Amino acid sequence: MPGASKLSMTQARYAIAILENGNVKYKSENINFLKLLEIINREKPDLIAVDNIREIAPSNGDLAWFYEHIPPETKIVQVTKVSEDEVKSIVDLALEHKLIPFKTKLTPIQTAIIAAKLASQGIGSIIQIHAEETLIVVSRARTLKAGGMSSRRYERNISLLILRVARKIKEILDKNNIDYDVYVRKADVGLERCLFIVYAPRQRLKGLIKPMRGHDILVKIKEVRRQEIHAIPLTRTLEKSRPRRPLIVGVDPGVVTGIAIVDLNGRVLDVESRRYYPRTSIIETIRAHGVPVLLATDVAKPSMLVKKLAAMMNVKIFTPERDLTKDEKEELIARYMENSGNKFNITIRDTHQRDALAAALKAYYHFNPKFKQLEAKIKQLKLQEINLDEAKVQIIKGKSITEIILDLISDMLKRKSEKEKTLAYIPLERNKDLEILRQSYDKLKVEYQYLLHENNKLRQEVKELKRIIVDYFRQKRKPPINEALKSKVRMLESTLKSLEAKIDAKEKELLKIMTLLMEAACLKLTVVPILKSPSIQAVREIASKGAKIVFLENVKPVSEEALSKIAKLGLGILVSREVSSSDLELFENAGIPCIKVRIHEKIGNIAFVEGSIIDIVRMLRKKQKEIDRKLRKYSMEKIKDIIDTYRRLKIEN
Repeated sequence: MPGASKLSMTQARYAIAILENGNVKYKSENINFLKLLEIINREKPDLIAVDNIREIAPSNGDLAWFYEHIPPETKIVQVTKVSEDEVKSIVDLALEHKLIPFKTKLTPIQTAIIAAKLASQGIGSIIQIHAEETLIVVSRARTLKAGGMSSRRYERNISLLILRVARKIKEILDKNNIDYDVYVRKADVGLERCLFIVYAPRQRLKGLIKPMRGHDILVKIKEVRRQEIHAIPLTRTLEKSRPRRPLIVGVDPGVVTGIAIVDLNGRVLDVESRRYYPRTSIIETIRAHGVPVLLATDVAKPSMLVKKLAAMMNVKIFTPERDLTKDEKEELIARYMENSGNKFNITIRDTHQRDALAAALKAYYHFNPKFKQLEAKIKQLKLQEINLDEAKVQIIKGKSITEIILDLISDMLKRKSEKEKTLAYIPLERNKDLEILRQSYDKLKVEYQYLLHENNKLRQEVKELKRIIVDYFRQKRKPPINEALKSKVRMLESTLKSLEAKIDAKEKELLKIMTLLMEAACLKLTVVPILKSPSIQAVREIASKGAKIVFLENVKPVSEEALSKIAKLGLGILVSREVSSSDLELFENAGIPCIKVRIHEKIGNIAFVEGSIIDIVRMLRKKQKEIDRKLRKYSMEKIKDIIDTYRRLKIEN
């Protein structure tokens, strides 16, 4: 992806090429920076290959900004940096790896394609940048010795002074929109110590917060010195490419922060804790294992660190209804160890790791029953090519199992229709009955969503009324008020039950239609319009819809005019297996192919017939050939009879 490095990022123009499985999927020239970002965020590539990192980021700050605005799993590779100490030109690399026949000047689009191919072969280095951080420590200036009342009073004053200074620093950081984490060690009154991890360089704090060393209190400001840019040879990382599996992450924040990482199959991938654990490092640790989809904590009210982490990673937070007790945490971990046999060799080294793991497991066990129901439903419907983890993520995001199944089936149908444009004997776009069926499905889906909305509203109302009743009982209010509220709750619960029954019915209807459509797309069923009776009017109506194959519900009564019309239109007739062969003779004698089939389902004016459209068409053609042979034979016999009669009459005369 080469660009004009001397221009600013917004002015630069780029040539890009997207490589997929070794083939160029997309290429374009002269695109601006915003369009580049849009494409990267849409395609979510594993690697962005450049021949010079400064083409997309003239400065380290620009590079940090760029990384913040692309997908977290995407890495930037400078293909010309073949090792930590060696840089080669892209032309030399292209020659070396036989991507060009001889040394020549490359066009921007050629450079883009070659850069992508080199990166896909493991050539180059991943360019990483670490955010600059500054530590601010507020503590006592000296250690206090044991003493009497005056000593304890002095100690309280120091603790309150630390608290006041910490609050002042917090106000300054908030006012200037500077990101930070804060860790405190509490005293009986005030604070013993306070640490701010500020996600900004020391220069940014200049003039805002100053170091201080007084008689009683100490404020230290220390810059975390890190190498600004790391270049990691790509060959080291390709073997251990970052996984994309969805993760549940338990976090126990504090001076020592614990994290536990669990996948959606309940496997514990990592448990660790660290003193003064920066958010950037926490996120890097998590993303080394996959993509976080849920953050969990062991307390009902999540800490600021957890909220900030969730916002940075754009994930939901799971909290228990109340703070977990020590016994509950240990029971959760013991349950996991017993079920898994600790085959993943999990070791809990401190209470912070224990609390983080308990939080992650609590969240996993909360969703696991729904995970199992989803797996069972997918297995029951025999859905194929399904990413089960992605489906589970939708449960965490709040979708119902029915909605997920419907979306999966809808996606499968879309993929099938894209793969096989002409599955049917009749073009599907001409089959108005099938379109009516799709409209019926859309209408049902809208009704289902509305019922879900009403159901949720009623649940909230019932919950609120129950809370009011409990409050009235506690306050010992008058019984008539309680009875009136109870009556309203009973009425609402009855309405709720009725709504839930309707929702169940709609869910079954939706699943039924979508399952039938999916089976039709997979060539397990054939969709044909229903002809109620072989009347002239009904035949004309079905012909106006462009139908070539129909299911005839009632074979009698049928007129010669209707038979002639059906034969003229060239309709293929399907009938149920219960129809007698003698009834079919009328159609066959009129030259109309007619075969018996098994009906899987009828919905409105649409019949779902067992067997693929290919088999149905083959059988109709075979039947047509038999009828044609029979009619030819009959015609020949009739002609022969006429000739014989003519000869006989001639001899007699």
